[in-house]
Amino acid sequence: SKSRNDDAALLGREISQQFDGGVSPAEIEEVVYNMAVWLRSHQVVINMEEYLVAVGTDKDGYETQDSKDSWSAAVEASEYSYDQTPFQHPESLYKELLDNLTGSTSTAALCWRFELDPMQLHRLKSWGLVNNKLRVLSRVPSPNDDWNTELSKQ
Repeated sequence: SKSRNDDAALLGREISQQFDGGVSPAEIEEVVYNMAVWLRSHQVVINMEEYLVAVGTDKDGYETQDSKDSWSAAVEASEYSYDQTPFQHPESLYKELLDNLTGSTSTAALCWRFELDPMQLHRLKSWGLVNNKLRVLSRVPSPNDDWNTELSKQ
């Protein structure tokens, strides 16, 4: 670990000495930007997405009372939060989204499709994890995720 830090410090000094000779910050920014574009386009750097998966649920046989009681104390303070988001109990949102909680629709796509704001998504994820109804997967998107699945069926 110490040798890595020493190597990084040495490399930093070498780079700063090379760029002290008249290279502008704009030129450095352009080089870094081009490197980032190249790394992304060649999939050296990838984008991870979050996906929600419902676990152990049945839409009709779902028990509601325990989950409402365990969650209510945790959200009372957030009902009147700074963001002015109208409060919708996460359980009702969960039931509304249940058909889409299969792990193939990213949280970004869920927010877009169902007009959810970040606070609603946060409440849903927290409630689902506390009540053992949701799992959160982080993975690289596949071509069949999100709206691409719907477009390919047409």
